[in-house]
Amino acid sequence: MAGRVLAVGDGVDASWIGRPVWAFTGVGGAYAERAVVRLEDVTELPDGLSRSTR
Repeated sequence: MAGRVLAVGDGVDASWIGRPVWAFTGVGGAYAERAVVRLEDVTELPDGLSRSTR
């Protein structure tokens, strides 16, 4: 899945909030408006790479 970080948990640097990211869900995709994932499963998207699949 891809999107922006809305919040972080205890012990995670707050600078992640607002960053565009890709997150591994452990399955073949994700259909959700919001999800909780481990920081280890998150990768920041580089500038110019769209989150949209449309």
